[in-house]
Amino acid sequence: MKKTLSHFSFWLPAVLFLLHQCTQKLAQISIPILDNYLDPFCFATITFPLLQLERKKIYKLESFRLTELFVYFIVLAVLAEYLLPLISSNFVSDPFDFLAMFLGMIWLTIYNPSFKIYNQQSLKEFQK
Repeated sequence: MKKTLSHFSFWLPAVLFLLHQCTQKLAQISIPILDNYLDPFCFATITFPLLQLERKKIYKLESFRLTELFVYFIVLAVLAEYLLPLISSNFVSDPFDFLAMFLGMIWLTIYNPSFKIYNQQSLKEFQK
């Protein structure tokens, strides 16, 4: 699990997120495309490894099933894009944020070898 959190596919978006927040909030520098879509992209790339860490510590599960990954994605997207804008006017619902979050999830699954997804066939082989 340490490999997942120390891999560039996790820390690069985490650093980009922090730098973007500092430039946007503290330096008042606005880059519209980054202001709109970098945060959802980074949200997915940061959240899923942390969920994987939680699953490993609590449930002793090393990986996600593909269906579990999509359920987590849908729950997080609905929370971020529908519920938070209802609670606070600081959040804005944007359908392209779903795409940015999905691309963040894809980024993680492609570039982080420690982020594991298994299907039913690989699970049966693993259990043997």
